Amino acid sequence: REFHALLFETSHNKTVRLFSNILSIAFRKKYRTRFMSEEWTGIGYKNHCLILDAIRHQDKRVLLKLIREHIIPT
Repeated sequence: REFHALLFETSHNKTVRLFSNILSIAFRKKYRTRFMSEEWTGIGYKNHCLILDAIRHQDKRVLLKLIREHIIPT
């Protein structure tokens, strides 16, 4: 949850920050039980690392691809 909050806050994009309010609802435990396994936690961590690498390298194409792949299961 903190990863997403920091990402939204540092985006300096009003639309993205507004979306963060919607995402915070999705992070409520009752909606996230299927993603709370060790397997999903590992997948999420790996995805977050890849997203940060794309940001560091300023690779917008890869970043958008990774974000799409990250949110599809939800």
